[in-house]
Amino acid sequence: MSRERLGVLRGGLVAGAVAAVLLQLVVLPRAAAGSAARFPEVAHLERPYLLVAVLALGAVELALLAAWRLVAAAESREGPTPRARRWADVMAAALVAAVALVAGVGAHAGVVEHVGGPPAGLVVVASPGLLVGVVVLRRRVLGVLRDERSDHRTTR
Repeated sequence: MSRERLGVLRGGLVAGAVAAVLLQLVVLPRAAAGSAARFPEVAHLERPYLLVAVLALGAVELALLAAWRLVAAAESREGPTPRARRWADVMAAALVAAVALVAGVGAHAGVVEHVGGPPAGLVVVASPGLLVGVVVLRRRVLGVLRDERSDHRTTR
């Protein structure tokens, strides 16, 4: 993988991390407070749902950190070393946790609280597909690392 491509990947990871932190600290608390004020009948859900959203974004941030480490492994052309495999596992586990947290909120909102309408159900229905996507992503990342290693060996 070229240095330019790796730089673009790193820039995207930094942008994603900055966006996640802004969402956690600014956007979500304001949105939750606004929703609680507009819909007092579900105001009791503000804090627990906000906590789950912040935790889910924390899991996404962990996945971004793992992706950063995987980009570093691709840059070093080491291939899928045990350390890189662990980072790929961390990335996958963090994304699974984020999906599970969001699906849990969707299920709770739709089934227990009877709020959220079709979007709550859609989150629950889409979750298995997202989990399959995580597995595919992990395999793809390890495949790219393997390809980088073999490309580096043949160009020596």
